[in-house]
Amino acid sequence: PRDPLQGPKPVGSRAMAGNGGSLANAREMSDKALGVMRGNMTMLAERDSKLHELQDKSVAFQSTSQKFQRSTVTLGWKTRWQQYRLYAWISALVVWGTLLLIFRHHLLPYLIISSAIVGAAYGVFKLFERRLSMGPESQQPLTAGIGVGVNGDGGP
Repeated sequence: PRDPLQGPKPVGSRAMAGNGGSLANAREMSDKALGVMRGNMTMLAERDSKLHELQDKSVAFQSTSQKFQRSTVTLGWKTRWQQYRLYAWISALVVWGTLLLIFRHHLLPYLIISSAIVGAAYGVFKLFERRLSMGPESQQPLTAGIGVGVNGDGGP
């Protein structure tokens, strides 16, 4: 039984218009939902591209900071080397002068031996400077990269 307070029952074209109205209303709501969903997908794609840009910038920044760290370590090594080299030359000159006074009666053998020692010291200094120019990332011996690797495949 029908409630008398609801009014008359729709008949004929009025019933179709009511159904068409709810269908149009549903279609309108569906279109709005699709529009919102498309907007959300667009914003999601924009966020994704921004995240990729941030990741690329982060990788570039990390690479730059690692290069900067290596260059500061290398600069520190070179500064210390210059300081130690100065102290070594001053010490060597003091020792050479003192020994010259001691061996002044044997001047020719002293000059020959001291020339050989100076040549060997020069060679060691050049090897050390070469090692220093390789940078801090080359912590391996000077012969690294020559011969066979750990796995026997020619690699490290």
